[in-house]
Amino acid sequence: MIFTHTQGWPVECPSDYLYIVNVRHPYYRWISYWKHDLNDTTELQSNTPDTLTALKGVTDERCNAWSEWRVVSDYPLDYIIHAESVEEDLRKLPFVADDVDIQFTRSNRRPTLIPMGTTWDEEELRELVYDRFRQDYDNLGYGKWDNYDHLWDCSPKPTLKQRNTSNFPTKL
Repeated sequence: MIFTHTQGWPVECPSDYLYIVNVRHPYYRWISYWKHDLNDTTELQSNTPDTLTALKGVTDERCNAWSEWRVVSDYPLDYIIHAESVEEDLRKLPFVADDVDIQFTRSNRRPTLIPMGTTWDEEELRELVYDRFRQDYDNLGYGKWDNYDHLWDCSPKPTLKQRNTSNFPTKL
């Protein structure tokens, strides 16, 4: 079999196919990558205390390699499916009928939560992610201050101060 397409598809495959990519907001993607490192080994320095410290320890060259735009920009993109609006974006595809019931099933994998006591400066992190992954923001339709906190566990979890229990009312 002879492969001639960039993706390694057989020569018999038509070349007029659509290019559809699935992407995720760079800020949330970065936090997710750091959370993944809490359980599995990644390329990050081990035991970084938070996502901001982790990103500060990564080279610009490595961030460029992780850029979603770098991966997909070699192709003439027809449609971008954003993880934050996947159902709405799928409905924009010309071959998806209006009455299609789009349902999502959650993964059986338990999500990694940010540990209590983990904090970082969210504004500084957003600025740094924006600087390091600027191509993703500029080309994939994201804004630096977009907020999708309701979709993923991506906020700092400061340690809660306990009140002195002697101040609690007692039962009579």
